[in-house]
Amino acid sequence: MTIGATTRPRFTIHVPCTTPSRPVLPALSAKRTRRSAARHDLQRGATRSRSEWGSPQPRAVAPLLQSAGSSVSSRAPLNGAGTTRESTRPELPLSSSLVGAATRGQSLTMRRTFQAARRQGGSKRWRRGRLHLGSILALWCIMGLHGMPPAMAADPETQIRFESGQRTTGWQPFTFSRRSRVVLQGQANGARVEILLDSGAEKTVIDRRLGEALKLARVGAASLDDRRAVASAELVSGLELTIGALHASGLTAVVTDLAAVRSQTGLDVDVILGREIFEQTVIDIDFPGQRISFSHPEGFSPPPSATSTALRPFPSGHGRVIEVGVEDRTVGPLEFDLGSGSAVVLQQPFWTSARLTEGRVVSSSLIGTIGGIRETGLISLRSIELAGIRLTNVETVLAPSRGTLESRMGSGTIGMPVLSQFRLITDYTRQRLYLVPDLAAKPGQLPRNRSGLRVLQEGGSLRVLLVARHSPAEQAGWRAGERIVAIDGRPVDQTYWSSDLWRWSEGTAGTKVSLTLADGTRREIVLQDYF
Repeated sequence: MTIGATTRPRFTIHVPCTTPSRPVLPALSAKRTRRSAARHDLQRGATRSRSEWGSPQPRAVAPLLQSAGSSVSSRAPLNGAGTTRESTRPELPLSSSLVGAATRGQSLTMRRTFQAARRQGGSKRWRRGRLHLGSILALWCIMGLHGMPPAMAADPETQIRFESGQRTTGWQPFTFSRRSRVVLQGQANGARVEILLDSGAEKTVIDRRLGEALKLARVGAASLDDRRAVASAELVSGLELTIGALHASGLTAVVTDLAAVRSQTGLDVDVILGREIFEQTVIDIDFPGQRISFSHPEGFSPPPSATSTALRPFPSGHGRVIEVGVEDRTVGPLEFDLGSGSAVVLQQPFWTSARLTEGRVVSSSLIGTIGGIRETGLISLRSIELAGIRLTNVETVLAPSRGTLESRMGSGTIGMPVLSQFRLITDYTRQRLYLVPDLAAKPGQLPRNRSGLRVLQEGGSLRVLLVARHSPAEQAGWRAGERIVAIDGRPVDQTYWSSDLWRWSEGTAGTKVSLTLADGTRREIVLQDYF
């Protein structure tokens, strides 16, 4: 797992618009008042001296990157004269559902100004809204926990069609990088590209190099001010994507530098494609066979061996949730997120009401937030059940409390480590998720970290960010900040993520792993199921 945190950015999105400035409407003022109350509750919760799982207050990991930070200063116009007010948002766990919920209040206004900009084009006037783009993209680069805010929701003008009257692309191969990323080959306006598929992404994102090469029309910009430098992410229109026989046109995309994605994950990604494609097609992802197909919803019928469950939209957002049973004691709506690298993340009201910390070992892990990377609780659920299929010993992150925003975020998130156990079919038009178990797989077993070390690759070494409580690493005296340069004699290099070397910590319990430190000394860790 790659982790990072940084300074304190501010973000503003600018969209050209010809309408004159005017005072904030009462309805928007009321929304802002409610958001202020929510922030107050969050800040009160953040002052607790101890967390709900009995460990010290979750602390930020030392800054590692220059792209995300511990707070976001938001600007909103107070009157027609352009006076602004600033507020600092507390950190929130960064996943597609959680970050989306934090920005849903701006969704309608941003969509209206954005559509006005598309209709009226290059005006010199600008309207300001708020968007936490920089921290979202930066933390996606390093953790895979992300989501574009609904303020940048999928453009209703996006059109999906299949060439020559076909109804499906047929099977297309994909690269299943690190067993957590679906990467496809396709074309963007005729240029060959690598496309990352992510159900949690609310907006298509393209790399700056690709945007410059395609010379797409600019329709706005999101600016990032981290108090050290100012960076911008343009909004462009006219993007067309092709995957096999599928053609998506009328896409509006965020343009940003995806170099961090390439360097920190080993993925040569040009495009991140999300909700636009999920909303209009049936997507069949055969994870065991590493192949995928996109089909027109009309005429689709699931395979006879599939089980299914409802895939309902969030009442107040664009995400989708499924009902998941937890240890035969409760059922909760968890967000379906192919972009989440965590098997299960549970929100504080859910795990406290279900008393999930009682009678079991509570270890520690890291979670991405708008404020950076935070330490949080980690447990092993004895079982979960979705669509009638049971999985056992599931690694589960316990997210800390975030006050009044909890009710808008569901009970948690279910991510790629669980979802990739199946052939998975999404049909958003009928609000159904179909699962076909992999009969060749070992039933119910999910991979997990058995060393207790959470690391970040920095060139030819792995920097230890966290030593988990009760873990073999803690028992062996490991400390945060130490650097690993080789694993069982194999050096850490640019192939670390593209090879299977990164899976060293997921070996079976009892496996001995030899780790070489930067000073040349060697230490041995015996992998264990420590939580």
